[in-house]
Amino acid sequence: MDFVYSTPAAFDRAIKKAARESGTNPGEGYRQALRDRFLCRVFADANETFVLKGGSGLLARIPDARATRDLDFATSL
Repeated sequence: MDFVYSTPAAFDRAIKKAARESGTNPGEGYRQALRDRFLCRVFADANETFVLKGGSGLLARIPDARATRDLDFATSL
């Protein structure tokens, strides 16, 4: 699902609202949004050979998985 916000302030409000509703810190919401956008761009090319591993791989598949701060990629050349 794609979310398009008309302004940066609308994005900010959406992050803060989601944090309030889930009882989490807005900072974590910003980190997750940044991570999600980064991963969307990395995997936008269907021919890319990267594999997402570790905790980030779990978060991409299972939103309630353990939090992680790093991104683990693997590829073969």
